Amino acid sequence: MLEKIKEILQNNASYDGEITADTTFEEIGLDSLDMMQIIMDIEDEFGISVADDAGLKTVGELMNYIEEQQKNA
Repeated sequence: MLEKIKEILQNNASYDGEITADTTFEEIGLDSLDMMQIIMDIEDEFGISVADDAGLKTVGELMNYIEEQQKNA
């Protein structure tokens, strides 16, 4: 799952650093429009809905959120 998320992030941001579970979206330099596109890509890829108020700050939080949403689907 991390590899797919990394691919989506790299397709939407010009970040050259290593992306790990602890990487914050702020570190990657994403603005609100970037995040909207990433969320749409995540929703399409994983077949989930991401709540507007999910408050996700790191890649790891996003992975946990996806797992929870898939478990509850």
